[in-house]
Amino acid sequence: MCPRFPVDPAAAAAVKCTARPPFPRRRPAALPLLICASATSAGPGKAGPAGEDAHFLLPPGGGPATSPSASSVGAPTVGVGVFDGVGGWRRLGIDAGDYARALAAGAAAYLAARPGPAGSAVVAGRWSAAEALVSAVDAVSLAGTATAVVAAVVADTEAAAGGAAKEKLEDGGGGGCGAWASAHPPPPEGQPRRSGRRLVGVSIGDSALWVIRAGTVVYRSPSLGQGAFNQPAQLGAGALDPLADASAIDVPLDVGDTVVVGSDGLFDNVWGETIVSTATRDEGGGGGGAVAEAARRLHAAAVDAYSARRYRSPFAVAARAAGWDYPDAGKPDDVVVVVCRAEASKGDKGGGTNL
Repeated sequence: MCPRFPVDPAAAAAVKCTARPPFPRRRPAALPLLICASATSAGPGKAGPAGEDAHFLLPPGGGPATSPSASSVGAPTVGVGVFDGVGGWRRLGIDAGDYARALAAGAAAYLAARPGPAGSAVVAGRWSAAEALVSAVDAVSLAGTATAVVAAVVADTEAAAGGAAKEKLEDGGGGGCGAWASAHPPPPEGQPRRSGRRLVGVSIGDSALWVIRAGTVVYRSPSLGQGAFNQPAQLGAGALDPLADASAIDVPLDVGDTVVVGSDGLFDNVWGETIVSTATRDEGGGGGGAVAEAARRLHAAAVDAYSARRYRSPFAVAARAAGWDYPDAGKPDDVVVVVCRAEASKGDKGGGTNL
């Protein structure tokens, strides 16, 4: 054993030893890697795999986004988006689903062009999700409006030291999100960072994102309306400020977290307790199979709810509170459900700091 404080250098040199640090080195905590799957369906009397709803799942490394027709097998994901075309446009003969699908494709393409460091499961830039949504709105000229949730996994270093991105936005770059970026500053310097990864994005209207940790909802994006009940905030072509009614999403990711993203077809029909218990249930063989099964079960719960002859749904309760004469029933609608699990990554080169 090496003497810690040798007094006689000659005596110390005669001791054959291998120097060791006085304390064992702590291995860095595993970075969370999102594994996501989805399930969709069109509402009664509507066409297509998801009616007027649309979504995307973006794999790491800038690969092409996927928008599965009905369901998807769990796979690593760095970006997710859910869009709900507003059905009122049908009265004008316009399918708002076309607008929602175009937004999904545009936002996904923007994020795909901004991969994080090679070998990492993150997107570059804290504001990339907001920039992606603004870019998509600017690029799509179709008639229609939609609610939206777009979120991306970013390194904690992007969130804590994101001053450069913030300055870029305030100067008018980065997709024209300057005022919105100023109103949503990054987390304070020195705020505890446990995982090295954050889920950062933007939501508009009543499509929503929840983060569930240890059986408790620790984050849910707010549902914003335009005043009257069942008239959510929405965005559309030609909007001067696409993020005027947007809310920021910024939450740390821990290994073991469950993320649920969906259109109002899920949240109007399924109570929160059922969403939590179903999304966190370990079935389907673990990993990608588990999230695929959770997405399938949540989707089925929403469809069963609006198909039931008598059911006291979240929508029914809210409608009555708003003065509507609404029966004990669900709300027939398109449904998009995305379920993700934050698993311990293997071989991920990071793109973040473990503190």
